[in-house]
Amino acid sequence: MEEQESIQSDNQAVSHDKCFHCGEQTIINPVEYDGKVFCCDGCKTVYSLLKDNDMENYYSLEENPGISLKNIKISPNSYVVLDAPDVVESLLSIKTDKVAKVTLKLPNIHCASCLWLLENLYKFQEGILSSRVNFMKKEAVISFDPNIMSLKQVAQLLAAVGYPPELNLGTINAEETGMSPASKKMLYRLGVAGFAFGNIMLMSFPDYLHIDEHASDVALRAFPYMNFVLAVPMVFYSGWDYLDSAWKGIKSRHLNMDVPISLGFLALFFRSAYEVFAGVGTGYFDSLAGLIFFLLIGKWFQDRTYRKIAFDRDYRSYFPIWANKMVDGEEVPTALNQLTKDDIILVRNGEMVPSDGQLIEGKGLIDYSFVTGESEPVKVDKGEKVYAGGYQQGPAIQIALLTDVSQSYLTNLWNNDAFVKEKERPASALSDVVGRRFTYVILMIAFLTLFYWLPRDWSLAIYAFTSVLIVACPCAISLSIPFTLGNVLSVLGRNRIYLKNTMVIEDLAEINHIVFDKTGTLTQKGLHFSERKRLTPYQKRLVKTLVLQSNHPISRLLQQEMDVTPFGRITDYQEVLGYGVKGIVDGHQVEVVSGAFEGEQTGTQIRIDGQVVGSFLTIDKLRPKVKELFADLRQKYKLSLISGDNDSAKGLMSELFAKAGSMYYEQKPEDKLNFIEELKRQGDKVMMVGDGLNDAGALKMADVGVVLTEEGNNFTPASDLILSVNKLPKLADILTLSQKSIKVIYKAYLFALIYNIIGLSFAVRGLLSPVIAAILMPLSSITVVLIGVILSTLLLKKMDFSQNNDTNHQTRV
Repeated sequence: MEEQESIQSDNQAVSHDKCFHCGEQTIINPVEYDGKVFCCDGCKTVYSLLKDNDMENYYSLEENPGISLKNIKISPNSYVVLDAPDVVESLLSIKTDKVAKVTLKLPNIHCASCLWLLENLYKFQEGILSSRVNFMKKEAVISFDPNIMSLKQVAQLLAAVGYPPELNLGTINAEETGMSPASKKMLYRLGVAGFAFGNIMLMSFPDYLHIDEHASDVALRAFPYMNFVLAVPMVFYSGWDYLDSAWKGIKSRHLNMDVPISLGFLALFFRSAYEVFAGVGTGYFDSLAGLIFFLLIGKWFQDRTYRKIAFDRDYRSYFPIWANKMVDGEEVPTALNQLTKDDIILVRNGEMVPSDGQLIEGKGLIDYSFVTGESEPVKVDKGEKVYAGGYQQGPAIQIALLTDVSQSYLTNLWNNDAFVKEKERPASALSDVVGRRFTYVILMIAFLTLFYWLPRDWSLAIYAFTSVLIVACPCAISLSIPFTLGNVLSVLGRNRIYLKNTMVIEDLAEINHIVFDKTGTLTQKGLHFSERKRLTPYQKRLVKTLVLQSNHPISRLLQQEMDVTPFGRITDYQEVLGYGVKGIVDGHQVEVVSGAFEGEQTGTQIRIDGQVVGSFLTIDKLRPKVKELFADLRQKYKLSLISGDNDSAKGLMSELFAKAGSMYYEQKPEDKLNFIEELKRQGDKVMMVGDGLNDAGALKMADVGVVLTEEGNNFTPASDLILSVNKLPKLADILTLSQKSIKVIYKAYLFALIYNIIGLSFAVRGLLSPVIAAILMPLSSITVVLIGVILSTLLLKKMDFSQNNDTNHQTRV
C-alpha cells in the first residue's frame, strides 16, 4: 500500500507542461484527467485503462514510458479487412474452439515498458489469454479466445494502447524477396555519409597542403562553415541509429555499446563546431566524416558477412522426422522437407501433424498443447482443418496437406519457452558479464584519458577520448557464441543430427553421465511367435487393423508380419504406455498386451474377445557399431541403462555396461523420470537417449534429451537433439565436438581481449586516429566471427559427420 502511494505521489510530481503518458509537450489543447495532463484523448484513454485495471505501476518503470497516440486514429472501421474470413484464416497460426493464435508486427515497440505493457494485455481484455513479445523482431504472439473477441478486436485493442499492428497482407505466408526496408535505409544513410565525407575531405585540402597563403580570405572562411553544414545531416541522419539506440539505452538505464560510440562522434562534432564559430580553428570534421562513414561501411559489411554464414534452419535444412505419405494406398516414409501441398499422410496415435491440413479419413482427437498450451484434446471431424504441431490422440487418421511443411515453424515451436531448460552455461555467462560491464569500463577509461590530456593538449584530449570510445568493442565476444555454435548447428543439421539451439551444444560439453533406453535405441527387434497357437487370416486382419494405429516399434513389426488387408474402421482405440494397445475391430475386442509366453516367460499376448489367440517374444540384437560406440563412451562417461522391457536381453546389455548395477528393467515412464532426477540431485550432468515414445518425461528432466528416429514421426518437444538412427555411432564424436567448440569460443574470447588491450594502449596515448579506430572496430568483430566459423568447420571436417552410415540402417524383420 505504501509502495502504491509512493508511486502515485511520484506520478503527481511529474511536470504538467508535458503529457503524463508519453512525455510529449502539451502546447495545444491539452487534455486534463484525474489531475494529470495529456496531449490527446488517446493517451488519456490508455492511462484510464491502466488505472482501471490496477496497472498504474507501468509509470514507475520509467518516466513517460508510453507512446504518443496523437497520430493514431482508431474508428469502428479500423482494420475492417479483418472482417474477411479468408484474411483471418491466413493470419492465424491456429484456431480451435477455445483458442486462436496470431503473430503480429508491432513497429512501435521500443523499450522495456513496451514489453511490460504488451505482455500484460490479458489484464485489459478478458478474451486475451496470453501474449509474448519478441523485442528484436518487434513482434507479439497473441493467444485469444475466439468466443469472446475477434482478431479485428485484438488489432483495435493493440492500436488503442499505442501499438497498431502492421498488416502486410500481400506477403503473408510468402517468401521474402528483394531488399528489406531496413537494408534500403542503411544504404541511404551510407550514401549521405559518403557524399558528406568526400566533400568535407575536398574542402579540408587547404589545411592538409598548408596553402592558406594562396587562398582568398572568403574561401578560407567559407570552407569550415560548409563542412559544418555537411556534418549536420551526416551526424543526425546517417548516424541516427547510433544516437537513437544510445538514448533508448540511457532511458532504460542500460548502457549499450552505442553509448560510447555516440559520445565519440558527438564530442568531435561539438568541439569542431565550437572551433569554427569561435574562429579558433577549422575543427575535426574530416575525422568525424571518416569516422561515421567507416562505421556505416563496417556495419554494412558485418551484416553482409553474417548473412553469408547465417545458420537459420528453414525449409532447406534437414529435419530428421518422417511422415507416412500415402501413395496408391501404400505407406511411404517421407522426410518432412519432401512433403508438399495436397500430399496425403497417415498420422498414427502419438504422431505429430507436420503441416496444416484437412482431415479426410478417421476421427481426429488432436492435442495442441505443443502449440497453445491447452492440454485438453480437440475433436476434429472429417473435412475440418488440422493445424501443424498438433498430436493425434486416437486411431490413425489421414490428412490432406493444405500447405508445404514449414520446418522453421516447427523449429520455432520446438524452441518455445515452455521447453527451455534454464541453467547457467559458463561460456554464455562470461559473455553476459562482459556485455553488461564492458561499456562502463570503457566509459571510465575514456573519461580518465580525457581528464589526463586536457591540461596538456586540448586537441589531443578530444582525439584520444574519441579513439578510446570507438576502438574498444565487446561485439566480438557477444557474437562468438551464436556464429561459432551456429555454424556447428547448421552443419550437423545437414547431416541428420538436429539440435534444438546453440545452448544444447554448451550443455553437451558438460555431460558426465549418459542414460540409455534399450528398445528402439540400442537394439533392433525381431519377433518369435509361439508354435502352440497360430493366427487365422481373419484374426490377422483384426490384429493388423489394431496395430496400424500405433507408432510403437513392436506395433510396426507386427504390421510387417501380418501380410493381410486390414479392416477400414476401428473404435474405442486405446494405447497404454508400458501395457499395450486395444480397440474394437469388426465387432471384436482386440488387444496386444504384455503377458505370458508359453509358461513363465514374459512376452506379448494377442487377445480377441478376452481369449489369448497367440503370443510372441521380441528378440533383441544390437544395432551396428554400438559396441564400438560404448568402447569410446566407457572411457569418459558414467553409463546407465533404464528400460521398460524385461531383463531377457540382460546378457546382451552386459557386454555394453561396465557393471550390472547400472542396468534397470521393467521401469515405468515415471520411474525413468525419477531416476534422472536423482542423478541430477547427486550433481551429475545427465544425457538421456531414447526413442521418445514412453520416455518424454525423462528426456525433459535430463540436461540433454536425445531422440533417435528411424523412418518415423516420434518427435517430442521435450527433446534437445534429434538423431537419425544410423548416426548413433557418432554420439561420442558429437560430445567431443561440443567440448572442442567451447574451446574455440574461449580462443575467440582471448583474441578479443588481446585486440582490446592493444587498441586501448594506443588510443589512450593519442596514437590512434578515430578514423582508424572506426575501421578496426568492425574488422575485429568480423575477424573473431570468422575465426570461430573456420575453426569449427575444420573440426567438423576432421570428424567427418558427413559420412553416410545408411548401410548400417536397421534391416526390417
